[in-house]
Amino acid sequence: MKKIYLVGGGTGGHCLPMLTMYQFFKKKKIKCKIITDYRGSFFFKTIPEKDKKILKNIFKSNNRISQILNLPLFFFQSFFFLLKSKADFILGFGGYMTLAPLNAAELLNYKIAIHEANAVMGKANRSLSNKANIIFTTFKDTKKIDKKYETKVSNVGMPIRNFRYEKKNIHKNINEIRICVIGGSQGSKSLSDTVPKAIVNLQSKINKKIFVTHQGRLEDLKKIKNFYNSNYLKCNVSDYFYNMPSLINMSDIIISRSGSSTTNEIIFSQKPSILIPFPYAVDNHQYFNAASLSKINCSKIIRNKDLNYVNLSLEIFRLLNFQKKSGYIGSKLSRIKIVNCSENILSKLYEYK
Repeated sequence: MKKIYLVGGGTGGHCLPMLTMYQFFKKKKIKCKIITDYRGSFFFKTIPEKDKKILKNIFKSNNRISQILNLPLFFFQSFFFLLKSKADFILGFGGYMTLAPLNAAELLNYKIAIHEANAVMGKANRSLSNKANIIFTTFKDTKKIDKKYETKVSNVGMPIRNFRYEKKNIHKNINEIRICVIGGSQGSKSLSDTVPKAIVNLQSKINKKIFVTHQGRLEDLKKIKNFYNSNYLKCNVSDYFYNMPSLINMSDIIISRSGSSTTNEIIFSQKPSILIPFPYAVDNHQYFNAASLSKINCSKIIRNKDLNYVNLSLEIFRLLNFQKKSGYIGSKLSRIKIVNCSENILSKLYEYK
């Protein structure tokens, strides 16, 4: 394997596993380039310009019509880029912007692989399944994969950001509870409005100090921070944390949306969680991501319509008390995590080659 292209854009769920795979291939001395859009470029700021192709689009809105109108331009840019410098494999990570590059790759006789991050295969990956030589999945029983393509499927897990299990990353202060709130790469107004109130309400029920790490929308940060400070809670508030795996690792409990990256980082951390699926996710995939943890009693799902600070505060309290009495959650999560995902992907690519 001399060269590989990674394709994806939009949200962290598509881009973060690409970044992980890029770093992995580089360590293996395999040439690697990323093809993304303007939204995805945010996640690849640290990558040298020579290693990325940012597709130009006419319409920057994220609505369906703009996406459709951008596809022809994406296709022609991708076609000439792929024609100019051919790779051994092209690997797509889902999302509408992968459609043009992977269709162009098929015309140029590329070997194609796709990776599905969620528990329900997305529309783009479903439409590309017939073109793919290999279909990688994160979850064992991924829904909406056409039965005629099942022989292409390889369950490899999720490439997640560098997750170190260093003892120094695990806080030892027994008089402090650390809560990590993750709104997802796009933030969450529902979590920004409700979670701070729930944590303040919890404060009156426990005899420990609380430290909150809260990732939210940029426009909500000042309000969130002021609310925590006015209620004498220590906090670290930002719209994006580059060291999220370490912050999860240092936390006692995670409250989050249930995108695939975060769900898998929770699995690797072996920490208890309360997951609030984004209600408008396509095919309700965030609910099914969360269900993979809740069905083994490792997470509590609260639907967005049922979210209020009183019941959330009660669930945090219950989960903290349950975790104190048992190592059950860590034990269960350790059994479902798939390690060496990047190695598994590379091995399968070599196998096919």
